Amino acid sequence: MRHRPSFALLVGTMLALTACSGITLPTPERPTGGETGAPAATEPADALPVELEAIREYWPLPDSADYRVPNLVGKKLPEARDALAEWDAFIKEYDASEEDRDIYMGGNWTVVSQAPLPGTPLREHERVEFYVLKNDEAAEAVATTLADDSHVGERVFSGTVTGFDGIQTLLVDSAEVRLDLVTPVHNSCGLDPTGNGASADYTADVSALVPVGTEVLAVRSDVRGDEGFLHIRTAEHPWPSPPLESVNEILVRSGWWMPHTSDFGGGFPPPSEGIVFSPFIENTNLTSVQAEYAPLIAQAGNTAVVGSVAGLGVCRSVAEQDAVAWAAAREETDRRIREVEAELQRRTEAGYYTCRDGDGDGVCYER
Repeated sequence: MRHRPSFALLVGTMLALTACSGITLPTPERPTGGETGAPAATEPADALPVELEAIREYWPLPDSADYRVPNLVGKKLPEARDALAEWDAFIKEYDASEEDRDIYMGGNWTVVSQAPLPGTPLREHERVEFYVLKNDEAAEAVATTLADDSHVGERVFSGTVTGFDGIQTLLVDSAEVRLDLVTPVHNSCGLDPTGNGASADYTADVSALVPVGTEVLAVRSDVRGDEGFLHIRTAEHPWPSPPLESVNEILVRSGWWMPHTSDFGGGFPPPSEGIVFSPFIENTNLTSVQAEYAPLIAQAGNTAVVGSVAGLGVCRSVAEQDAVAWAAAREETDRRIREVEAELQRRTEAGYYTCRDGDGDGVCYER
């Protein structure tokens, strides 16, 4: 018979969990040099950047490619051509206006968009297209294109939150980032997101934490897919320290989000097991980036459960009630088994199963 663990034992197990040390996800280098950590507390406020410096770090170049297309938007046409000369790219140039003008005197033209997008892996001799305007016409188009950054091929990048796509996908500039390793609590415990004090739309949890216009650092989980982790950047703290304090982790700490069950063991088992909660622990089939974040997200979930925080507190309460009901049902089953066993013993001792009572008068072996 399995016994329901005491919650005191559970709490003791939880408190034994500590944040992982030695997490070494590289922090991208600042383009202009200098330290990559948060600025020292003694740094004067007027020394903080007015505009946060861009961070951009690419995945390793695939074996099938020779180079990544550089961002040449805003460059004069001759400079853009020279940038691709090493790779002998097949360059085509088009007037970006509706006038379809012939392009002469390249120094008079500015690249306002390009294809493929910056960061795309290419082989030498492959085609690259430039869309250009006269130098005095280009400023607005260049600004629009640069703001519409898809961050192709980038594993770590900075940008601005520009919108939301569903519950847990954010747009950073034009790149989609789906919050990895986490899920809203409404997927567990039968919790109604419109009740129990939860927000009616879990997107509100995300938009309140990282509203449109927030500067963030994004860290992709894998070279494939749009999953990743976000870190908030401010003028006071422009250089986050991944994997610490990700938006993903903060949401789980709030109690309305939790570690995703496909990426973690533990959690709230089915009521039939009679166990309240097993500490979240990361699975072993994670990417190297996920493995850096998972212990922190697991700890955030465990702490929220122990503290009965928000939706995870509701899940704990439901699990406790289920465990009590399971224990009561199991005890009733055991009681009935004991009654049957006692009656079996009584009948055995009375010879009930060895007596041959031919006429039913209770006398055994009569002739």
